[in-house]
Amino acid sequence: MKVNMKKTVLSFLVVMSCNVLADELDIGNVSQEGMVMKYYGTLSYELNEKLFKLYEEAKIKPSALYIESDGGDVELGMDLGDWVYEKNLDIIVDSYCLSSCANYVFPSANHKTLGNQALIGYHGGANSTSFDTSAIDDMYKELPVEERKEKQRELHLSIKEYQKRVGARELEFYQKIGVKPDLATLGQ
Repeated sequence: MKVNMKKTVLSFLVVMSCNVLADELDIGNVSQEGMVMKYYGTLSYELNEKLFKLYEEAKIKPSALYIESDGGDVELGMDLGDWVYEKNLDIIVDSYCLSSCANYVFPSANHKTLGNQALIGYHGGANSTSFDTSAIDDMYKELPVEERKEKQRELHLSIKEYQKRVGARELEFYQKIGVKPDLATLGQ
């Protein structure tokens, strides 16, 4: 479990620092089959925008979103969740909907359909009370002590500012869709 938490922290830090642009990665695809929109892959700005455009261009508006996602950035999850809620879509999960997909996209749907082997994976949200930030210490271990401490302090402050901003948005999101805010953190 410790390894997974480090991966989560590292993913969080990558998103925070914007060192990797999503359009440089092959992270999934979106499509439409009849009345169902399909979303495969890590939540990304590009996939969200493609989905929104595909929906707007549809002559007959789809009524459901089939999703298979390992999650992604919390704000992108809330963007997609807002859209699903506003379009009053149903959601279908046959395989998995994890992290931000589970936290924000899944609960925002009108009706939910789960396959027999489906997995909805919550592991905390923007308002979690604890985060494993031990990876931050490892990131700067090669720097001289004073420089390392300053970099760690700056990054911790940046994370706190991000959590405050995104945490407020998360609370507003859950209130709008009528879901208790502790949905993603209850298991912690």
